[in-house]
Amino acid sequence: MKRAQPPAEPDRLPQPLWAAADAAPARLPADWVRGLLAQAHECEWVEFKQDNDNPEQMAEYACALANGAAWAGQPHGYLVWGIRDGSREWVGTAFRPERARKGNEDLIFWLNVVFRGQTEVEFFEAEEGPRRAVVLRVQAAVGRPVRYAGEQWMRVRGAKVRLRDYPQIEHELLDRLARRHFEHRVAAEGWPEEVVWTALDVPAWFVACREPVPANRTEALAMLAERGLLAQRPDGRWNVFNLGALLLGRELRRFGALARKALRVVIYRGADASAQAEELPLGERGYALVLDEALRALLLRLPADEVVAGARRERREHYPELAVRELIVNALVHQDFAVRGAGPVVEVFEGRIDVTNPGRPLVAVERLIDWPAQSRNEALARAMRLLRFCEERGSGIDRVVAGAEARLLPAPSFEVLAGKSEEGAADFMRARLFGPRTFAQMSVEDRLRAAYQHACLSYQRGERLTNASLRARLGLDAAQVAQVSRLIGQARQRGLLRAADDAERSYVPGWVSPGPGRAET
Repeated sequence: MKRAQPPAEPDRLPQPLWAAADAAPARLPADWVRGLLAQAHECEWVEFKQDNDNPEQMAEYACALANGAAWAGQPHGYLVWGIRDGSREWVGTAFRPERARKGNEDLIFWLNVVFRGQTEVEFFEAEEGPRRAVVLRVQAAVGRPVRYAGEQWMRVRGAKVRLRDYPQIEHELLDRLARRHFEHRVAAEGWPEEVVWTALDVPAWFVACREPVPANRTEALAMLAERGLLAQRPDGRWNVFNLGALLLGRELRRFGALARKALRVVIYRGADASAQAEELPLGERGYALVLDEALRALLLRLPADEVVAGARRERREHYPELAVRELIVNALVHQDFAVRGAGPVVEVFEGRIDVTNPGRPLVAVERLIDWPAQSRNEALARAMRLLRFCEERGSGIDRVVAGAEARLLPAPSFEVLAGKSEEGAADFMRARLFGPRTFAQMSVEDRLRAAYQHACLSYQRGERLTNASLRARLGLDAAQVAQVSRLIGQARQRGLLRAADDAERSYVPGWVSPGPGRAET
């Protein structure tokens, strides 16, 4: 039996209806509702109602439809008001989500808070003569099942049920979520060729890859389909995958919640986020379109010194360009797309740059320097390599640390910002690049981090940390041998370093196993 498919969505989906009580409802064409009625019975990802406006039940249905859509391989689930149960006749509804409330809160605001970090909930409206329909569109679960009030709901044989009561379906859902990568989920369904061409900057792909732009649009789109950015449907229209939209989208808002994944760069005129700020006007564009522009604009705003070289004055930035670039690309490629409503952010403060992305790294932060390449988003990493933004060799963090050492900057820091245990809270990864500081201005933690990272880089090169090499790394002279010896002793006490020889004159990172016959020190 052929699986039901939703009708093609409009070429430019209207902006969803948000929480403002006086907001004008966003419109869908009546043909879209008729198409859904014609093609889809109530199933895992579709539910029809007439006037039920109970907020708790609505949240349960949204949860069930998100999970059901993921199980059925659909990008969205739909709850449609104005349809008579059973006959599926469009009779109209009196339900108005922009006026509904949950306690003291606007209903739409409450729903988006409830599902923040899990899925996106959007309301639309359609009219045909005197008949109205209200459509709640919920994005399919990504990575893990969606919960509401601690419970995972699911659609089974047209009924809303607790997922835990159906262990076989729960197992299938978890398996499908694990296998279905975010990059190849559908961002736009059933668009004609000309609309895809205007929504995506297709030539930019070939220019970045240093390939000739194909002579016609059909050939160009077919080549992008071969690379997994989109796919052609049997009816000749196109489905744009998240990967294609994220890389080449001219306006990510055309692809719904992907707008939240746009790169943001914010520059503060102070040491924290309370200071006056300027956000670079990058627009909500795909990564391949915005990355080089963002880096150029950012570097122009970073502090620099004028250095006299012969008869010329040259600008010398406080932060190595390569290190800044590597951190931004790393945040894009390794973000956790299962975290909803958050994307990569670059924040420039007085004396430091913070680059934050949603999700934990796949390896412990203390092993980022030496660990082989491992990507959470393999298709995105591969595409970024083809576009010459990254190498997929696991050497990006090594170059960041080496760049800081070459400029005698404080060691970069890498930390996980752990979310709260409550439902919906997420973890984030933050990399921090520091501006120039003297040894005296560095904290104990700064110095220990520098010693550990220097040991890791030295070990990678087949060398060992010594008092002399660490002094050179920190910009110290021979008179400061004792200070560096104390620092090495502190690092050994913390387990960051261990002696590499019996004379204890050279050192390796603490995670390196001692040689045969040597006790751990």
